[in-house]
Amino acid sequence: MNLGTFIAGQTVWVTVCCHRPATGEEWVTASGEEYAGTVTGYYQRMTGAPGAGTALSFSQFNSETGVYYAPIDTTGFTKGSYAVLVEATVDGVAINVMHTFTVLDPADFKADVTNLDVAVSTRSTLTQAQVLSDATPFAGANVAAIKAKTDNLPASPAAVGSAMTLADGAITAAVIATGAVDADAIAADAIGASELAADAVTEIQNGLATSANQTTILANQTTLLARIGAFTGTGVNTILGFLKALASKAATLPSDIGGTFTPTTDSLEALQENEEEIDADVWAYTTRTLTQAAASVVSAVTGSSLTITAYVDYSATLTGLTIPSTWTKMWFTVKLEEEDADSESIIQIQVSNPADATNDGLLYLEGAAYATKTDGSLTVNQSGGTVAIALKAAATDGLTRRRKLGYDVKVLTSAGARTQLTLGSCDVVLTETHALS
Repeated sequence: MNLGTFIAGQTVWVTVCCHRPATGEEWVTASGEEYAGTVTGYYQRMTGAPGAGTALSFSQFNSETGVYYAPIDTTGFTKGSYAVLVEATVDGVAINVMHTFTVLDPADFKADVTNLDVAVSTRSTLTQAQVLSDATPFAGANVAAIKAKTDNLPASPAAVGSAMTLADGAITAAVIATGAVDADAIAADAIGASELAADAVTEIQNGLATSANQTTILANQTTLLARIGAFTGTGVNTILGFLKALASKAATLPSDIGGTFTPTTDSLEALQENEEEIDADVWAYTTRTLTQAAASVVSAVTGSSLTITAYVDYSATLTGLTIPSTWTKMWFTVKLEEEDADSESIIQIQVSNPADATNDGLLYLEGAAYATKTDGSLTVNQSGGTVAIALKAAATDGLTRRRKLGYDVKVLTSAGARTQLTLGSCDVVLTETHALS
């Protein structure tokens, strides 16, 4: 390893770290004591023929285990390259390490001043014109620029820490950098009314409240009031009063509303509660069988309406249907949107003729394939023109309350004809009791 280049007279430090070959731990004996005496070495100048070296004396470094150092004083050394050999025995293993370093003669670093400009000794005799001239090394243009700055200083500047008196008009917009004066640069209350000139106060007031600005403000105010409307503006006859009356059944009726509106029955809160009461009335209504002919249902836009109640067994019979005697398959389908795929159906039940025990039954519920197909069924009476729909509570348990769904009944014949037997609207309502067992 090269230890570097040194000037004769400097000290070269040689260091060594000893480790056990088998474990890599610092070199110690069984009793834990250091053996600095077993680290030896010598150095010599690298010449054509090797000669006797000078021994090195190693010492333990800062009581660190296995770390040693030895100094080499290069005072009086001849310029050239030197080699260092370090020898040590670690756990019976002899180890040698080689280093090199270079010594230079201080005489090699003496400055050569023979080429310096002799005119240096005459620089003090330059005239002012020569100093200011661009032809001299002083760069006269730079000196002139500095002089232009110092000419702006007052003849008798104030002492350090004393206030300076500025001439009238000394501070103008041209001498203030953009953004130099802002809120952060001015101390709180630093500029009071007494520090402002009368014309400055007038100028500020004119900018804040000119007659043109006042006219514009008044015009905008008139426009806003006209758009809001002629509220009385007292009591609950305000915008807030109107909003409360529309939202809360407990609100006081603003007299400005007029008509028959009353928060008790017509507010959003009252309408919501009324809707919940309607749901309860539907649930309590006696179950009835559809008796309108399916053909007239299809031809009429209004159609027939089904109400399916969740968490209970559901059954309904569609009557007056014209069912082909050659029918081979029939579907009852309920969807949120007509364009939804069958796999996205809220409900889809299939029945085959003859029966298909593997594929008939409830196919889809809430947009997902349904595992227990026997939880839904269609019973077809072809000659009687009826289709009985049945859903077990285990299936309706998975339904979500919805309004204005659509349903239809579709049939496939052996000849490949596909016919829609009937269609209508369907609502899904909930019960207060959700328990199934």
